[in-house]
Amino acid sequence: MSLAARLAIVAVFISFCGCDAKPAGPGGQPGGQAGGSPAASSAEAQSPDQHIWDLLKLAMEVHNHHDKHKRIPLDIKAADGTPLLSWRVELLEVLDPQLYQQFHLQEAWDSPHNSTLMAKVPKWYVPSGGSRQDGKTTLMMFQGPQTIFENPRAKFNFSEIFDGTSKTLIYIEAPPDKAVPWTKPADLTFDAANPLAAIGAFPDTGLLGVFCDGQVRRISKDTPPPEFAAMITPRGGEQGAVDTWAPSAKPAR
Repeated sequence: MSLAARLAIVAVFISFCGCDAKPAGPGGQPGGQAGGSPAASSAEAQSPDQHIWDLLKLAMEVHNHHDKHKRIPLDIKAADGTPLLSWRVELLEVLDPQLYQQFHLQEAWDSPHNSTLMAKVPKWYVPSGGSRQDGKTTLMMFQGPQTIFENPRAKFNFSEIFDGTSKTLIYIEAPPDKAVPWTKPADLTFDAANPLAAIGAFPDTGLLGVFCDGQVRRISKDTPPPEFAAMITPRGGEQGAVDTWAPSAKPAR
C-alpha cells in the first residue's frame, strides 16, 4: 500500500475517533512542526492517547521502509557483521530523515560523534510516561531462534510471515527496567521454552505491542505463555485468534 493510501487511512481513523491528534511531520512533531529539544514537554510523553498515535505512526513508517527496501528495519552493521547501531536508527531513514543524516553509520552507537546524538531520542521511542532526557527507550524487538530476527544478517520480508501479520509482533514496549540507550543495538532474547523470561515482571496494565500489520495492541499480563510465544514466532503454525488476548489499542474518543 502506498504512503498516500496509508495517510488517508490514518486521517479516516482520526476522524472516526473524534481526536485532534495529527500524524507527525518532519522533525517528529505533530502536524509538521519541525524541531524540538531533547527536553520537550513531558506531558506529551505522558499522554496515553498521543503515545498510541505515535506508535501507529511508527508502524506505518515500518511499512514504508519495507516498501522501499523489501525488508524490515535491521541493526546497522560493520562489514564483519558487528552491530553498530540499532534498527531504531535505520528506521529514521523514513521516520526522521534529518536526524538519520546526522549519524555516522560506519561508527558504533557510542562513538564520540554518535554519542552526541543520544539526547535526540525521537518521540516515537520515548516510553509511555517517560522522558526524553535520559535518551533511553523500551521499544524492543525479539531476537533469536524462531523470531523474525532469527538471522541478524537476513533480510526478512513480511511475505515470510506464515501465521499472519495481524498475529505476529514486530516490536513491544518492554517494562521500564529493560530500558536501553535508543541507538544501542540491544533488544530482547526470545526463549521458546520460557517466552516470558525476556519480559521479566509483566506490568499489571499489560504492554503495548506493534504488530506486523501496523496495529497497536495492548497485551494482557494474563496472556498464557504459549499464546505470547505465538505472537513472537512468525512461522509457528498457531491458530489462536488475536482478539481473544490482545484487543486493539485506540486513542479515546
